[in-house]
Amino acid sequence: MALMQLYAHPVRRLERGRVEVLFGFTLTGHSFSSTMHVADQDRARRIYHQLEAQVHMVARLWNSGIAAWDLRYVKARSAVGVATGLLCRFSCPEYASQDQYSRCCQAPARQVQMLFKEFGYDLAPLPDWPAFKRFLEPFEYHSLAEIRRREDIFEIRYVHETYEFYVTYPWKWDGTEHRRVLDALASSRDDSLVSICLQPTRLDEQEQYVLQRVTSGDVREELLQAGPVGRHALGIYGGFMRNLQRPFLLRIALAASSSDALKRVGQALLEDLEPSGGDSRPVLQFPRTAYEEQALRQSLFCLERVPWGNLRDSVRDTARLRYLVDSKEGSMAFRLPVTEAQRAVILTALRVEYEAVRRHLSEVQEETYAGTIYERGSFVAGRGRWEVVIAQIGAGGTATAAEAERAIMHFKPHVTLFVGVAGGLKDVELGDVVVATKVYGYESGKVGAEKFMSRPEVGQSSHLMVQRANAEARKTDWLQRLLGLDAHRGSAPRVFVGPIAAGEKLLASTQSDLYDLLQSTYEDALAIEMESHGFLQATYRHSGMQALIVRGISDRIDNKSEVDKQGSQQVAARHASAFAFEILAKLDIQPR
Repeated sequence: MALMQLYAHPVRRLERGRVEVLFGFTLTGHSFSSTMHVADQDRARRIYHQLEAQVHMVARLWNSGIAAWDLRYVKARSAVGVATGLLCRFSCPEYASQDQYSRCCQAPARQVQMLFKEFGYDLAPLPDWPAFKRFLEPFEYHSLAEIRRREDIFEIRYVHETYEFYVTYPWKWDGTEHRRVLDALASSRDDSLVSICLQPTRLDEQEQYVLQRVTSGDVREELLQAGPVGRHALGIYGGFMRNLQRPFLLRIALAASSSDALKRVGQALLEDLEPSGGDSRPVLQFPRTAYEEQALRQSLFCLERVPWGNLRDSVRDTARLRYLVDSKEGSMAFRLPVTEAQRAVILTALRVEYEAVRRHLSEVQEETYAGTIYERGSFVAGRGRWEVVIAQIGAGGTATAAEAERAIMHFKPHVTLFVGVAGGLKDVELGDVVVATKVYGYESGKVGAEKFMSRPEVGQSSHLMVQRANAEARKTDWLQRLLGLDAHRGSAPRVFVGPIAAGEKLLASTQSDLYDLLQSTYEDALAIEMESHGFLQATYRHSGMQALIVRGISDRIDNKSEVDKQGSQQVAARHASAFAFEILAKLDIQPR
């Protein structure tokens, strides 16, 4: 079996010549396999079952041999969307080279991949230090905090003495989808990180003795006689006794480049963990001394729980009890995204357009339907995962209408886009992007004895998509999806949202009759191409589905061949694709 490209990061020497090593993965997404026509009640039921499955997955982590599991959500200021990673801590012999550590971690890493795959999650190994650092230390941590369960002290007073009981509130598991923290991260303009670490452990003899003593014998009787407060405390301790057969130590840490960002993300996570609020809601705890801050940093860098900030942590018999959870309670925090993959179909005419679209996808697989070859891949954005089907269908509006209809009927997408290049007619320069609000079908009209009289057919893009295009055109976020290519070739490309024209003719001269027609009849058209009129004819018949055309300007009509030889089509196609995927990343389409 070939070795996977896996970076292994030694962090600490242990006894007997062993070392603790970290390795990790990026989560590439999870989806339901279902049709798109889903009632809200059915969708909620499926989400509930998926979250129940996560409880079983967390239970499987306990005896996996991995010393710690750390689920991390990272929103970098310079990035678009939220990255999801999984870091693992594993013990292996001490070696002399990075390559040896990587080889030692191959077997446990494959075991982790197989376990998550069994529950529907795809993990891609982090192959090198830059990829690994993206989740271990993606930015400089200026603000740090932990989320901890709320604690109370109950007193039972007698004539000559007072008994004191400390109680830590468990989190109540629920089967609803939690997205507040992901939404808060996605909207953050600062660097932010959420780290949720589970360490499999066992109750030691003294901890078992404390729980048994509290839930039986004289202490139990004292609590029962103490009224509602005592009975409440007894119920919580009894829950610990019943459920902590395979316990985890849970540590939830947050880091950010500003305290305001940390507080916003922390509040969203608190609401996810305890949506109903009330006295049992967890608390956001900040380090108050340099020692406490260093302890929290160590817990982030070594994937462990390091005690700090709680005076009762020094009481050995009960110190760990406030951090212990069972698999069900642990899954409330260690909760992987559960999203129903939204589906998009993207059609292109030319190979250069197809290749520009394809480079934004992962996990690409080929499939054939009715003679047309498609590729289906994944696109992961901050708000979830898109299943994207792409095809190169050739030039011309008539063929496009037939292929679009076939793809829509078969794949039943939420969104269908046509992405490609176009010739510029008005206001635009090479490399700019034009998003069509409407398309003039200039071929339609009446041919008289002396002249052609236009009777244009007009197709319109979906209102929701045009609104999103307008919103993104006002920003520069989409430029980050160019992945370092082009360097914008001077000034950054602009985005225009407006009309375009389409027909079966390839316009190559501003001295032609067709150009005169466009200038006299469709003077507000920004660009011209051949496919979009047929594309919108097909999408018009499918109510509830969103449709949009995104074009990059590859020429200004004259000298088209010479400009194309200079690579203008490649640049225009990359720009159009980058903006199209930025629109997908920001969309939130509800199931139809």
